[in-house]
Amino acid sequence: MSRRIHRLYSRKSGTPSVIFLAGMGDSGETWKIVQDRISQEASTLSYDRAGIGRSPAAAVVPRTCRDLVEELYDLLQEIEVETPCILVGHSFGGLVARLFTSLYPQLVSGLVLVDAAPEYKELAYEKVLPDNLIAANREYYERLAGRVGRGMAERGNLSNRTTSASRSQTAFNLKQTKNGYS
Repeated sequence: MSRRIHRLYSRKSGTPSVIFLAGMGDSGETWKIVQDRISQEASTLSYDRAGIGRSPAAAVVPRTCRDLVEELYDLLQEIEVETPCILVGHSFGGLVARLFTSLYPQLVSGLVLVDAAPEYKELAYEKVLPDNLIAANREYYERLAGRVGRGMAERGNLSNRTTSASRSQTAFNLKQTKNGYS
C-alpha cells in the first residue's frame, strides 16, 4: 500500500477472520467492544478507511465504493489475513462489504449486515457526487443490485428463499423511498 492504513488486527491461528467495516465517517474504533469480545474466539480486523480516524487521506479524492473495496483487498493482502473471512458491515460499511463479496466471493465465507445502507442509497449519493464519478457510481449500483444476492445463492451461502426475501425487502424499501419514506 502506498499509505499506511490504521488497523487493529488480532490473529488467532486456525480460526475464521472477522473483518469489521465501519459506517461512513466512523473509524474502526466504533467496533472496539465487539471486536475485543470476538477476538477471544476468532481473528479480527477493524481499520480506518483512508482519511478517517488515524489513517492518512487518500491520494485521490473523492473515491468510489470500488476504491474502498480495493483498499480493503490491498490491506487483507498486505497483512496476510486468512481467507475466506466473515465481513461485518455497518451502515455505509455494508455497501462496501456487499461489493467486496460480489467482486471477491472466494475470499468471503459469510456476510453480516448491521443496519446496513441498502443498495439503492447509492443513487441518492449522486446528488453530491462530482459529474465525473456519476457513471462509475451508477455502474457500481447496477452491478451490485444484480450480483450480490444471486452470487451468494449460487455459492450456497444464501438459500433462494433468503435471496428472494432480501430482494423483496429491497424492493419494499425502494418503494418507501419513492413515496417519501426513508
